[in-house]
Amino acid sequence: MVAIHRPDPFSLIQELCGNFSLLGRVNGLDHQTNWYMPAILWFYLFAPLFYRIITDYSGKKQIRHILSLVAFVILINVTFFGNYFVLIGVSRIFVFLIDMIFACLGSKKINDKTLTVFSVICLLVGIGITFLTQRYFKSGLKTYGLDWYPFIIIAPSASIVSGKIFSAFEKFRIGRTLNKAFSFIGKNSFEIYLFHMTVFPIATTILKKISNPMWVGLAIFGIAGGFIYNYAVTYITKKIQNKNRG
Repeated sequence: MVAIHRPDPFSLIQELCGNFSLLGRVNGLDHQTNWYMPAILWFYLFAPLFYRIITDYSGKKQIRHILSLVAFVILINVTFFGNYFVLIGVSRIFVFLIDMIFACLGSKKINDKTLTVFSVICLLVGIGITFLTQRYFKSGLKTYGLDWYPFIIIAPSASIVSGKIFSAFEKFRIGRTLNKAFSFIGKNSFEIYLFHMTVFPIATTILKKISNPMWVGLAIFGIAGGFIYNYAVTYITKKIQNKNRG
């Protein structure tokens, strides 16, 4: 007879607290939610501090403060090398920080064509680095975050290039229609992500083998489910708000 392991009540409470405090992964607890939600919350908590460090000074002082902040983020990343469950979120601090720096630079007068060309070059370099790390350094990808760090360059550059492309779309009727479609999907992107995080693990657990057509079907189902989930949450929220006002 095979013994069934039943977790003790304290472990269940600890895992529950780890999920709500968003620190369960840091302590290596089991049954924790995905890294994305904790990362968003902690990044938002640190955003005011990052913003103040970046914007409080100008000239050489601003450069020194930004470099000091980058150096501190490097220390944080090195601290968690080898810890995949934490590093997957911590490595995104770079992307978050670089995007904030780009946003602050956006308020200054920068030649639009120069910025666009620079962004395209950075995007190509980031894609090239991704290819090289995936091909030649695969063993160190998860240990040192090599499959995530190229996005320090890719994420802000792709945002700028995408913005230019979508702006160009506005000149054409079909382009404006596409922009509206992308905008609608973007407003539901978080719900689509959450729904996919539920659907795909369940599907891979139940189905031993999933063919390519089935993956497409699951993706479409996930997107549709995200729309429905967003509508349901919005509807319920409005009902509660109207009830409280009444």
